[in-house]
Amino acid sequence: MTRGSAREPRAPDHDLDSEIRAKDVPAALIANRYRVKAALGKGGMASVWRVDDEVAGRALALKRLSKATDLRHVALFEREYHTLASLRHPCIVEAYDYASDANGPFYTMELLEGSDVSRQAPLPWKDVCRILRDLASALALLHARRLIHRDLSARNIWVTPDGRVKLIDFGTMAAFGKANDVAGTPPFIAPESFGRELDQRTDFYSLGALAYFLLSGRHAFPARTLAELEVLQRERPRAVSKRVAELERPDLPEVPEALDALVDRLLSRDPLGRPTTAADVIDRLTLIAQLPSGEQGGVIESYLGSPRFAGRALERQTLRDAFTRAESGDSANVVVESAPGFGRTRLLAEFAIEARLAGAVVLEVQPHADCATHEVAREYALRLLDALPAAARAAAAPYAGVL
Repeated sequence: MTRGSAREPRAPDHDLDSEIRAKDVPAALIANRYRVKAALGKGGMASVWRVDDEVAGRALALKRLSKATDLRHVALFEREYHTLASLRHPCIVEAYDYASDANGPFYTMELLEGSDVSRQAPLPWKDVCRILRDLASALALLHARRLIHRDLSARNIWVTPDGRVKLIDFGTMAAFGKANDVAGTPPFIAPESFGRELDQRTDFYSLGALAYFLLSGRHAFPARTLAELEVLQRERPRAVSKRVAELERPDLPEVPEALDALVDRLLSRDPLGRPTTAADVIDRLTLIAQLPSGEQGGVIESYLGSPRFAGRALERQTLRDAFTRAESGDSANVVVESAPGFGRTRLLAEFAIEARLAGAVVLEVQPHADCATHEVAREYALRLLDALPAAARAAAAPYAGVL
């Protein structure tokens, strides 16, 4: 299992511009359109820049993949964009255009003013409930597509000057099931990330860790490494209400018992002890803080009108027909071929979402140019064994001698 995706929490006053060296700065004008203005952030796989779109006449954020020579990272980066572009929600950062140049792939997205919530904690508990409810609403859309964010940390929650909440950075997003790595920021990583199945409750644990931090200004599990985290998570944290009371700040009202209980439930080491749906979390937060009922403008439309893949009707119907045959027990194989840039990846990503929503198990394997004979088939078999162990063993039994 790879554990290189976990991120150490950075200090709130981190100087991003000084960290990004001059040689990392891209060309002043990207794709003859985007004028680079400033560095906004840099992670292990990508950097983010403030740019001016000289064609549309607006300021945007541009995210560029740093490891453009790694085909696996390129595929993950492209999948991140296409998934994000399909998620239209008031509390999810909006993605626009994807392209590639001599320096590798990049995409543009909504430029957010304001700051991440790591700079604002601790906050009054009613403000925290409002932030958490907005995030739960965004997670509901993500989970409906059987996807999890996996890095619901304070640095990935943005609050604009007018109070809008935005979930950003989908670079560690994964499908439900067992992941090949441990990803995220240590204090917010759920215990089951270390080798067990992941689902929506994994994000709910992170939501609980975020709630603890926003309420108290301290982490429930203040780990800087994965090894530290595994040790700290063996014990339950102190009640967040007690942590807030110790601050003795008159601007922080006493945390109500019901919110204390919800945070404790979200932080349950056993996923079965956590809420099972975002709707449950939303209802509880609404009741605890007496928030206005009903979703904010645009949320219902996000479920009904998220942009879908345009065109390719014949190809999409071919995939659906194959899926229908497979559901009825007949084997079905489809090969999708095209020149680079004609949307194969996006077509398959969109169909994978449809299949997951229909209850199918989707296995994705990224082959390499130099992969060994039968390596792809072997990888599919291993992933099938992880996803459906009983069914996989039963299907393999008649061929045990050959295998």
